[in-house]
Amino acid sequence: MKTLTTQQANIINEAAFQADIELRSYSGRAMYGSSCLGVSGSERDSARFLIVLAQQDYDLASDLVDSLRTDSLGMGIITYFTNIGSEGIVADEDDEDDEEN
Repeated sequence: MKTLTTQQANIINEAAFQADIELRSYSGRAMYGSSCLGVSGSERDSARFLIVLAQQDYDLASDLVDSLRTDSLGMGIITYFTNIGSEGIVADEDDEDDEEN
């Protein structure tokens, strides 16, 4: 899995903000507990995120597309990128629980 620089993580977060989507950590099929970067919602949400990201950093967007996978989530899908970890991009769920208390 590719380790992102702080600048790349910031670019991904900014693209998600501009595309109005939420990034999440996801462990897909055959990942055996490893987590990667994911975008839940519709195919349109994922496409909008990738377009905005490509406008900011084409090479980084290309890296994501190279490892793009999808899974069904009932009414929507999750698009996940198996070669990009979520560390430094998505807050750990444990951290979010701590913030709520």
